Amino acid sequence: MAPVDKRILRPVLYYDFLQRHSAAQAAGNVCGVFGEDAISLMTVRRWFSRIEEGDVTFEDLPRSRRPSTVDDS
Repeated sequence: MAPVDKRILRPVLYYDFLQRHSAAQAAGNVCGVFGEDAISLMTVRRWFSRIEEGDVTFEDLPRSRRPSTVDDS
């Protein structure tokens, strides 16, 4: 399956959070539907933490620099 757009997953995580699912349950739900590599438990925990703090914008935080890249050659 192709990589899933993060903008789709974040509202799904918000729904799981509101349903009082654990981060592990939410990760399992997402991976069960979108594929086992759709999201990591660490990412779900990070988003649950942001939601607990009141951040439900579903947008990336601003970065101080460009994301790093890897050259596999």
